[in-house]
Order: sequence, then C-alpha cells, then structure tokens
Amino acid sequence: MPWAGASPVSIQWTAEPQLKFALVKGRLEIRTTQAGTGTIRIRETGVAEIVGFAVTPDGDGAPTFTGKIVATQQAPFSLPTATLVSVSDLLPFTVELAAATFELGPGVTINLADLAVAPTVSAALTLPKVTLRAKEDPSLVLAFRAVYVSDASGGKLTELSLVEPYPFDLVAMAGDGIANLVRMIGSLQG
Repeated sequence: MPWAGASPVSIQWTAEPQLKFALVKGRLEIRTTQAGTGTIRIRETGVAEIVGFAVTPDGDGAPTFTGKIVATQQAPFSLPTATLVSVSDLLPFTVELAAATFELGPGVTINLADLAVAPTVSAALTLPKVTLRAKEDPSLVLAFRAVYVSDASGGKLTELSLVEPYPFDLVAMAGDGIANLVRMIGSLQG
C-alpha cells in the first residue's frame, strides 16, 4: 500500500547492528560483529522489540538471520480517516472510512532463525463507520460499522451493523421499486 510521504514504520536501534562485508572465494558475505536491539515503531508508537538481530553466512555464503521480534503493543492503534479514491473511481459510489483501530493479539513472537514456522497472530480491525455515498446523488448514503477478526484459523467478519445516517431514502426507493415491480407483475397476469 503506497503512503503519501515517508513510511510510518521505522526502527529505533538501542544497539545498532554492526555489519561487516567481505569477499570470500569471490562472493560477498555479510555478517554482524555486534547483534542489534531496537524498537519497531508505527508513527511514534513502539509496537515490537527486536532482540539479538544478527546476520551470519551459511556454508554457501548466503546470509542467515538470528534473533527475535516480540510484539509489545496490544493496545489498539488508530488508522486515519480516509476516502478510498482508487476503489471509488471504479464504483458508482464513494467509500469513506472513519478513523479505524487495529489491534494485535498478545504474545506474538517471530523467530528470525526459523521463518518457515509461521507465528500465531491474532488481530482485529474495527471500522466504526464506513460510508457509501452515491456519486450521482450524494444524499443517498449507506453507513455501517464492521469488525474483522483474524487468527490462526483464518479471518471472519464478526460484526456488521447499520449506523447513522440510516438509509431511509434508500429504503424508500427500494420500497417504491418493489411496489412498482408488483404492479407491473400484476398487470401482466391480469
């Protein structure tokens, strides 16, 4: 997902890893002479700790990694209000998102030495208000709240409910359309 400006993700090293580069048998090898420790941040919020980050070459000279990334931020962090322009260009309505929250479950640890083993991660995305607004008539609005939860077994929508403004105009239009359809069917049968 492209960001406008600098990436919101950064690493603040408390002990910066010291990298050493060398040519060995015509190959470039990378290794650390000092392991790194630091904090992964999203904007200004620390969300995970990097512990013992190191790089060593394997028997063929390819870099291998050791260390762990441990999630520290389980409290929800907020995502900004947005209008999904790229999606809205393709649809007859705009999609507006109120400020959302994203929450990681507790106990997430990634072992860098064994990336083949996927960590168990649970997360929840709460969208307090998603507004669909008709482009041709912006007074036609459908707004809802949604909560999506993901864990090791997969993801699912756990909540979907209408929120204000309620779509009375849409309901009235649908009711009129159904009434017209019933009258049309009745006239065909008669």
